[in-house]
Amino acid sequence: MARVKPRSPALFLVTGTLGAIVLVTAQLYYFVKLQLIIGGLTGPAFWLTVAFGTSFLLSCWIAAARYLFMMFCAYFGWARAVRPVRRPVPWPFVSVLVPAFNEDSRIAETLRSILAVDYPNFEVLVVDDGSQDDTLAVATDIAGRDGRVRVFRKPNGGKSSALNTGFRQSTGAFVLCVDADSQLEPNALRRMVRLLDDSDVGVVAGEVRDRERSTHMAQLQALDLALMNGMPRLAQSNFSQVLIAPGPIAMFRRDILLEIWRRWGSRTESAPGAVAGPWESDTFAEDCDVTLNTLLLGKRVIFEPAAISYTTAPVRLIPLLNQRYRWIRGNIQAIRKCLRRWHEMPKAPAALPIWLGIFLVETVAWPAVNVYGLTLFVVLVATVGQIGNLLPWYLILLAIELNAAAFSVRVLGEQPMLMTLTPIFRSAYSVILDINTLCALCAELFRQRMKWA
Repeated sequence: MARVKPRSPALFLVTGTLGAIVLVTAQLYYFVKLQLIIGGLTGPAFWLTVAFGTSFLLSCWIAAARYLFMMFCAYFGWARAVRPVRRPVPWPFVSVLVPAFNEDSRIAETLRSILAVDYPNFEVLVVDDGSQDDTLAVATDIAGRDGRVRVFRKPNGGKSSALNTGFRQSTGAFVLCVDADSQLEPNALRRMVRLLDDSDVGVVAGEVRDRERSTHMAQLQALDLALMNGMPRLAQSNFSQVLIAPGPIAMFRRDILLEIWRRWGSRTESAPGAVAGPWESDTFAEDCDVTLNTLLLGKRVIFEPAAISYTTAPVRLIPLLNQRYRWIRGNIQAIRKCLRRWHEMPKAPAALPIWLGIFLVETVAWPAVNVYGLTLFVVLVATVGQIGNLLPWYLILLAIELNAAAFSVRVLGEQPMLMTLTPIFRSAYSVILDINTLCALCAELFRQRMKWA
C-alpha cells in the first residue's frame, strides 16, 4: 500500500485546454450541420430537432467547461497539498474513534492497521454499537494485548451515537474517525496532524480508496472515487471549503466538535441507543452534516490526499446503488439543514450558500445533465440517422473525460490502468449511478421514508 508521490499534472491542464478548443470548433461544425438537417424538416420534427440539438450543444459545452474549471482549481489545491508544512513538536495526542456494528470479520485488520501507524502519541477507542456477532470479542482481545486500545459497548443506536460515545470517552486534542472496515496508511496521522497545527483549520479530510480491485465493478468504483470525489475535493481544498470529510478518514479539532455540540448537537437520549454529542442522527450523512457545521463556524476544511484510508466497497451493483442512494439523500438533508442554520446564525459565513449551491449542482444537477445529454444523443442518432457524423463528437467528449481521469489518477497517485475504464465508466457505470441519483432526489423531494441499510 505504499504511496508514490505523484508527479506534476500540469500537462493535463494543457491537453484539457486543447480538448476544449477542439470541442468548440467541433460544436461550430455540428451547428452548421444541424442547420442543414433541420432545413428539410417541418412541424413537430423541426422543433424537436432544434430543441434537442441546441440543448445538446449547450450540455457539451457545460461538460467541457466544468472539467476544465475543476482541473485548474484541483491543480492549485494539489500544489498546496504537496507544499512543505511545518511539523508540530511535540506531536499532540490523537484519539482514533472506530464505530463498529457486526464487523467481526474486518475489525481486527482495521485495528492492526491503526496500531501500526507511524505516530508516537495516540489512543484507539472502539465502540461496539450493539453488534450481534463477535465484534466485541475480537476488539476486546486486541485491547487486552495493546493498552492503546479501549473498547466500549452500547445498545444499537446508529453510527452517530457510536461516534458520540467514543468522543465523550476520548481525551485527544485531535479526533480521527475511521470506519471499522477501513485500513490506514502508516503515515496518515502525521500527514493530517501537521495541517491541524493551523488553528483556523477545523477538519482535515483524507483520501478514500477502494481496497478491493479484483473485479471490474471494484475498479470502476476506484475510478469513480478518484474522478468524482478526489478531484472535486482537491478543487474545494484550494479554497479551504471541502464539503464532506469522509467517514473512513477525517480528523477534527476537539474544540470544534465541542462547539458544534454546544450549538447544535443532540442533547437528548430518549431514543434507544441514542447518545448525545456533536454527531447528529437526523440525516443519513453524518459525515457531511458535521463537516458543514464546521464550515458554519467559519473554520477551514482541507483535503490531504497523502492521508489514505483503504475501505471496503460494495462488490455488487444493487448494494452499490443502495449505498449511493443513501449518500445522496443524506447529503441533500445535510445541505437543507445547513441552509436553515445559516439563515438563523448571526455573522454566518457569507460565501457558504454559494458553496452549498455548487454542491447541489454537482450532486443533483450534474447527473441530470449527464442523463439528459445521453438521451439527446440517442434521440439525435435515431432521428437523424447519421451516427458516422455524431461519433467523432462523442469521441471528443470521451477524450476530454479521459484527460480528466488521467489528471485525477496523476494527482492522487492512483493506478494508471484505471484510465482504461473511462469508456465503460462514461457509457454505462456513471449513467446507472446518475439515474439512481435522480431517483434518490425524487424520493427526498417527496419525503419518502427510508431506513438505514
